[in-house]
Amino acid sequence: MLLMAEIVGCGKDDKAEQPETGLLKPQMETLENAKHLEQGVQETADQQRRQIEQETK
Repeated sequence: MLLMAEIVGCGKDDKAEQPETGLLKPQMETLENAKHLEQGVQETADQQRRQIEQETK
């Protein structure tokens, strides 16, 4: 039981709440750009899938 409490307590990510400063800022910006790009690709793929499904009906 004590081990479970320690694991849950350690699972909190305090670093995510800190402002992006220093050397990590360019890396964080690149990561955010990649996330946005991935979202756009996924939306396009979903749109194409829906179009194909409509054409095959």
